[in-house]
Amino acid sequence: MPENREKRKKAGILIRDDWSEIIVRLTDEQAGMMIKTLCRYKLGLPNKRQNDTFIAATLDGWLIRVKQDMDEYEERCRKNSENQKRRWEREREQLKERESFEVLSGGE
Repeated sequence: MPENREKRKKAGILIRDDWSEIIVRLTDEQAGMMIKTLCRYKLGLPNKRQNDTFIAATLDGWLIRVKQDMDEYEERCRKNSENQKRRWEREREQLKERESFEVLSGGE
């Protein structure tokens, strides 16, 4: 599986309150089409062109927001990973200092 598809699988899609209001007003077929398009986008799969102008326009806005959410999630994960590495490096240094002190002080 390509790397970007693997990253996309880790993050979820947030269904926003304002999206829910639109979805409940749609027919089951339209709502299913919207959800299916979001899922295909998240998985990195191609989507069919929508003939319904309202559905197409709404989806365009939603897909932009999903992309922004995924980018924010990836950035947060990157920062968390950097913070963890710094923390572990700090703890390793502290452990080395303690061990050095114990050796110099005769293990007391």
